[in-house]
Amino acid sequence: MDWLEVGEPNGGIAVRAVSARGHMHRYLGEIRQDSFAIGVTPEAVVVAVADGVGSSSGSHLGSALAARGIANDWELIEEIIGGVKTGETSFGKIAVRLTHEAKNSSFTPRDVSTTLIVAIVRRAPEGDGTREVVLAQIGDSDAWRKTDNGWTSLGHGDDPNSGSAVLSTVVDPLPEHPTARVWRESFAPGETLALVSDGIGNILRLQPSYAHDLAELWRRGAPSPASLLKVVDATVKAFDDDRTFVGVRFP
Repeated sequence: MDWLEVGEPNGGIAVRAVSARGHMHRYLGEIRQDSFAIGVTPEAVVVAVADGVGSSSGSHLGSALAARGIANDWELIEEIIGGVKTGETSFGKIAVRLTHEAKNSSFTPRDVSTTLIVAIVRRAPEGDGTREVVLAQIGDSDAWRKTDNGWTSLGHGDDPNSGSAVLSTVVDPLPEHPTARVWRESFAPGETLALVSDGIGNILRLQPSYAHDLAELWRRGAPSPASLLKVVDATVKAFDDDRTFVGVRFP
């Protein structure tokens, strides 16, 4: 768990982050493959979520290095912001770092495969009170918006699983696929941005009661990390993957 308050007391940007090992991973004694990271500058708050590919033996290492590396690489963050114009950017530096660390740990590059999504949140509001967020994504860890009507998936348009109960696990992960999709969103006061691993995203799409309970936590403000973890980690039949949720609530 982690948390952050930026700005005026009770009136600034609030970040809440939790990552829980999947129930089946716990049962089998397996390591959590999800990671998250938070970075702060005078101009922006940066949050990242990475989900190590389950079939890769060192993916927990890849997800940790990817999330932590990008949240504190201000040169790369500037490149991401610049990539909005073309709709894509390269995470080549992260890919090189993952490949190097893989070899040092006796893994192949494919062994440390991971998704990665990052959000760069401008701390200063626009004239109308909204805040600009730039997002970059590789793989199926995705971004959501919480409004009064619940959760809306951002960035890729249609449901990647077309509402099917049979979920696709096919992704093009780092380090072999370093090109990230980049886009910009605007958030109104009182809305919440969430970056999640697919262990959360799949439940949001297919379990309305879970989505409702998670939305209720953010209705009046940012919840405590413990309250967030209680809902994030709740038992949901047939959903046993690691679950990571990083929420950014706008004042």
